Amino acid sequence: MEGFDRIVATVLSTAVLATAAAAEEPIREFKRSQDFCALRMTYADLSSLLDRARAIVADANAGTDDYTLERLTISAGADEVTFKEDFSRAALAHAPALATSLTYSYYRPSAPISDITLRLGDHSRELEVSGSSREQVESLVLLVSSDLDKLGCSMGGTGMRALGGVLLLVAAMGIGLLPAAGIVKKAIGNILVLGTVIVINVSLWTLPWQEWFPGTAITAGSQSFIDRHAPLIGFGGLVVGVASLFLAAIPLLGRIRWRTADQRNEPENDEPAA
Repeated sequence: MEGFDRIVATVLSTAVLATAAAAEEPIREFKRSQDFCALRMTYADLSSLLDRARAIVADANAGTDDYTLERLTISAGADEVTFKEDFSRAALAHAPALATSLTYSYYRPSAPISDITLRLGDHSRELEVSGSSREQVESLVLLVSSDLDKLGCSMGGTGMRALGGVLLLVAAMGIGLLPAAGIVKKAIGNILVLGTVIVINVSLWTLPWQEWFPGTAITAGSQSFIDRHAPLIGFGGLVVGVASLFLAAIPLLGRIRWRTADQRNEPENDEPAA
């Protein structure tokens, strides 16, 4: 009996020690996320970025034998193309000519870098990386962030468009109050104020703001400084064009006004004698 009791006590103590050791060393997973501003890039930029990121992941996860899931989805409205494994420039030639959304996912369980999700869209642009190695996770986030920051542009996305729309509405309201405040008194000024308010309100609902200022734009061509800021340059040209139109109309309206006044001041011809 004593020998049996010893065996039972030994088994129980071993189980307790194993449980305590497991509790002291839980499975750890580190996670990092990063948001980005509006982006303009080419498929060559995208392919280079993915090659560099995949090289870091391959080195970090060397020696792990678990299965891997990897996918890249590029879309432009209803047009969507999905790639698996091959993300070369030749493969990306089958993507839409102008893409506005991208999702890249990578998954290998229990690896130093186990989960990667890169979402680039109109509303938000975010990178999420997790894994068992803090150093490898942070290294990958730093690499991707550094590359994407170089491809950022000054304006784009739903947030910027909403803010711009509010500012234009405030500007239209302010311009519309100029006659009531006594700042604009002449008829010509009132006409210009009315025209400006109408143009601003119509442009808010009719112009393709989402095409001009998307949150993400991936093209097959080059993305020089002018290409990346083309929407802003085009919008500036539109503003200058509208302002020039009204400025050019001022002399014409002035001549019409003075001609009408001269006609009113002309003396009436005397009626011929009977």
